[in-house]
Amino acid sequence: MASRSWLYIAQSVAVVIVLGGTLASIPAFGQVQPTTLDISLVRTPSELVTAADGGQLDLITYGSTASYTVRVTNTGASRAYAVRLSGFAPTGPTPNPDGGLTANISAITPGGATCSFGDAGATFSCNFGDLPDGQLADGGFLATASASATYTINLPAPSRPYTANCTLADGGSVADNLLGATTATASGTNTGAPITATYQNTRTRPLADLAVTMTGPDGAKEGDTVTFNVHGVNNGPCDSNRPRLTNTGNALLAFQSNAAGTCQSGYPCTVANSMAAGASFDVSSTYTVGHLPADVPTAALANQVDLNSSSTPNPDGGPSLAFATPDPTSSNNTAPTQTWVNHSTGGCNSVTGSTLGLFGIALVILTLRRRRRNT
Repeated sequence: MASRSWLYIAQSVAVVIVLGGTLASIPAFGQVQPTTLDISLVRTPSELVTAADGGQLDLITYGSTASYTVRVTNTGASRAYAVRLSGFAPTGPTPNPDGGLTANISAITPGGATCSFGDAGATFSCNFGDLPDGQLADGGFLATASASATYTINLPAPSRPYTANCTLADGGSVADNLLGATTATASGTNTGAPITATYQNTRTRPLADLAVTMTGPDGAKEGDTVTFNVHGVNNGPCDSNRPRLTNTGNALLAFQSNAAGTCQSGYPCTVANSMAAGASFDVSSTYTVGHLPADVPTAALANQVDLNSSSTPNPDGGPSLAFATPDPTSSNNTAPTQTWVNHSTGGCNSVTGSTLGLFGIALVILTLRRRRRNT
């Protein structure tokens, strides 16, 4: 009996030791080793623009988006428990209410139960759970020791009407405006005080609404000389770099010449090295109408011009010296026309070919019938 008593006591002590060790390893019992978090916040590299000197420009266009990636890494010697991340979207370059340009978060990955954004896109939060100790002997870290999230902000386009001096409705500058700071804060139950990363390098790009219209004849005949009139304008709010006018015509519309002035040398042409907001130009183009195939009595010939800002080439062959100015409205950069062309001697859709032609055929048939009756 004595030996059994000692056996029961020994088993009880072992259970207490194991249970005690297990409880001590649970974070709720305060036996957790402290660890350290590191945080980084960067603009998505693929969105950066290469400058003339080969450097990277952190730019955003009004009416466009910018993405930022936050990475949290456990750099300590112990597991990091209940790691959380929270942050704020940047304010717009003109946070005044009448500017209407507050930048809001429009997407975040990963989503679902891990990350989400709220407060009308003003804030975001992530729950990464536990991050293991990932230190390696060479000083690096295991991938599992890090967690990241990428959030995308949207910068609304300034409301119309645009001003002609590259300013916004509240008087702020459109170009080269620094966005407000965007921040991210990481914390864990055993990582000490929360740590915060701040990013404020993104600047706004100028924008210019180029628009073009074209008028021409509704109808013509083979061999005619026809004229198309092109009108282009920069609706602002900023100057447009190197606007280029191109012409996509029809094989049966042979370009002849442009009148003196803009694009006198033909298409494509650079309207100007820089076109000021509010500036406009006109081009008068002449074409010769070609001959339709014999089995095509009439056809609609399309003619089209396009006006777009372009980059300034680098004479050394490197990155562009100046970039194309973003255009907030692309729908008015193209102007198509349509001209109906008939055979010069008249076709099925001409008056001679349709009305008189049919009348002549009927007259011949009537004459033949009368001859047969007389015989």
